[in-house]
Amino acid sequence: MYIQITDHCNMTCAHCCFSCSPRKKRFMTHDVFKKALEFADCYVTIGGGEPTCHHDFWSFVGLSAGSMDIENVLVITNGKRTNDALALLRLCDSEVLSVELSIDDYHDQIEDRVKKRFTEHNRIRTVRNIVPSGRAKKNYLLNYNSCCFDDFFVDPVGDVFSCGCRKHKFGNVSDGIDIYKIQEWYEKHNVGFGECVFIRR
Repeated sequence: MYIQITDHCNMTCAHCCFSCSPRKKRFMTHDVFKKALEFADCYVTIGGGEPTCHHDFWSFVGLSAGSMDIENVLVITNGKRTNDALALLRLCDSEVLSVELSIDDYHDQIEDRVKKRFTEHNRIRTVRNIVPSGRAKKNYLLNYNSCCFDDFFVDPVGDVFSCGCRKHKFGNVSDGIDIYKIQEWYEKHNVGFGECVFIRR
């Protein structure tokens, strides 16, 4: 499950499928994050925006990594906040969580030492498949035939969507989510549980 803890970002990348930017100001609350973890299966991805910009970011990492139900925690960062990026990489070395540096020609410049360390650890993520949403609509070099996150997507206010396309909303984590109704919905659309139903591969 992808948990978008904020739509605020310290970059304005041309390819951002979620249209995040420094102007966006939605930040997930502690209570909503805990509810999202309860809804999560065995893994979560913490992203944004730039997740390290969230004032409760490190608390969220601790809650995720300390959960008995979560086996795998992945954090995706743009690396612009150098100290946070390198601290995440150190935690990755200790196998507390996984981390990937999202970096492309579309990104703002970051410190070379961050790029170097993440490259050495083979923790680089680049744009391969992006849905035609947000600012990605304007970038015709991208592949529009895949979903940007092919699993449950929780936005900063706790709304749960079937995938990164955000075309179908199941409800809000604070109101409770009926997992059986969700399974029925996927069966009706003849796809596997947690897969994107809108973009056929």
